[in-house]
Amino acid sequence: MSSFFEVFNPGLRHTREHQDLEKVLVVDQKQGGSGPRPLDLDSGTVEIVMPVTADATVTTPEP
Repeated sequence: MSSFFEVFNPGLRHTREHQDLEKVLVVDQKQGGSGPRPLDLDSGTVEIVMPVTADATVTTPEP
């Protein structure tokens, strides 16, 4: 139905397209993580951090 009104008021088309674009471009930065840490390839080691869950039990391997 909005296309009918766009014939008489072309500004409505711009408004509708802008609102549709805003729906696609929404980015919530509070939900994102800090990103990967830089890797030190010269040392030959990489640190991998796994998130701790509430039901995970910590066990130590026996030598």
